[in-house]
Amino acid sequence: MRIGEIEIRRIEEYRGPAFGPTVLLPDWTAEAIEPHLNWLLPNHLTASREQVIMSSHSWLVRTRHHTILIEACTGNHKSRPGGAPLFDMLDRPYLDRLTAAGVRPEEIDYVLCTHLHADHVGWNTYLHDGRWVPTFPNAKYVMSKIECEALQVGGHEADFATWGPLFYQDSILPVLESRQEMLIEGGFQLGDHLVAESTPGHSPGHLLFALRDRGEEALFSGDIMHHPIQVYYPDWSSAFCFDPVMAASTRRKVLERATENRSLLLPAHFAARGACCISHNASGFQCQGLDEPDSD
Repeated sequence: MRIGEIEIRRIEEYRGPAFGPTVLLPDWTAEAIEPHLNWLLPNHLTASREQVIMSSHSWLVRTRHHTILIEACTGNHKSRPGGAPLFDMLDRPYLDRLTAAGVRPEEIDYVLCTHLHADHVGWNTYLHDGRWVPTFPNAKYVMSKIECEALQVGGHEADFATWGPLFYQDSILPVLESRQEMLIEGGFQLGDHLVAESTPGHSPGHLLFALRDRGEEALFSGDIMHHPIQVYYPDWSSAFCFDPVMAASTRRKVLERATENRSLLLPAHFAARGACCISHNASGFQCQGLDEPDSD
């Protein structure tokens, strides 16, 4: 995919059955999704309708000057009790897929984390000789100042809150110790093309990264939306949102912006292609292009 002259590739960690629909989205009902089964099946809902299909992936962005990784997924060999098979002690060929896309870990200039939850910071580090060390040795890790400071004092209201000390120790602290962190707030400009914007709701310091080139825009929206059904029902917040009402308000604003600007929307967990465009329909918003094959 391209925005102007900037190349974007999807680096997949996992794609497949995930949560029960109401575990992820408490407002989910069979009646509400019935009109959408024609596109939900088979890429976004299992045939039994008992699990949503989700993805965990990074976005690899190459500008004229930098190689950037947006989202760091869950990571390998990390203890996340109760999180199997989606989170606990994974062993996936993520770095092989990054290499297959033509980039070695030492070539990454920036790693951007939309927020500091366990499935967005995992590949910040990897296990080397029994120690967690930064996976991308030459990168600056761009993270929310609000969320990093909250984790440092143990006050972060994260999803899977009991994991907070775990992923702080194995996925964030090694980055701080190596002095590779760049702690920011909304409004931060990164290079010529990227701006971090404050989008709280799913988490207190959640960031959206807006990429612009030659009049085109892409929105790396993290967990503002977990599943494409939320495009059609933007008031449906996930069970893991810090503030569900605020999350819904943020979601509507982002969808409206994506519609008005004809932006490419790139969430962190949509399956299939993972990216889509948003437009209006008679009842609100609709998602287009999600199940099209990637251009490459």
